[in-house]
Amino acid sequence: IFSRSVHSLTGFGNFSLPPAPIPHPSRVPFVEMADEEAQGDSPEVALAQRKEAEAKALVGEIAGNILDAQALPPLLRQLIQTATDATAQRALLQAGVLKVVLDAMKSHREQAALLAQCCEALQLGGLQYQYNEAASKEIADNDGVLTVLRVLRGYPEDRTAVTNACRCLGAIAAAKANQEVLLREGGANLLLDSIRIHNIAMRLPF
Repeated sequence: IFSRSVHSLTGFGNFSLPPAPIPHPSRVPFVEMADEEAQGDSPEVALAQRKEAEAKALVGEIAGNILDAQALPPLLRQLIQTATDATAQRALLQAGVLKVVLDAMKSHREQAALLAQCCEALQLGGLQYQYNEAASKEIADNDGVLTVLRVLRGYPEDRTAVTNACRCLGAIAAAKANQEVLLREGGANLLLDSIRIHNIAMRLPF
């Protein structure tokens, strides 16, 4: 208990202030400490959930228009613009984007511009396939390397198609399993020749 003596200027001597009263427990204001649950999801969790929903909707729309060569280009363009960060990439992968894009390529082998767009989409904003086992396996399970090699073999004079296909191979074949497919199918020489002929700046996958 804190008290202090005050000397009166009028000479009446010393006196002590009485101790401050202790409030009754029932009168002490209650402060509720909000935990994370009370506050709701963190901004990071909310962002991830929003991107998961957007990715699921976009991939579903692409799958629903898989045979429509007119509807696919704007959807693929949206996909390319969406895959700009790790959160979006992860959401798209969980939504099954790789299989859907490869299915689109297999369904439109005569559409060079569409194939070029698909090759760009498969790069998924610079996804490092060599560090993503699940993505690399999905490429392998759906003949991804062979599908992209068909673009190089089918449109050797189309610079956009060749450039996107080469860079796509540079990404997906960085993973060991897909690199083995590339080498086994004679894709290494085809890739090198295409890079040289079209003067493409890119990193080799081997």
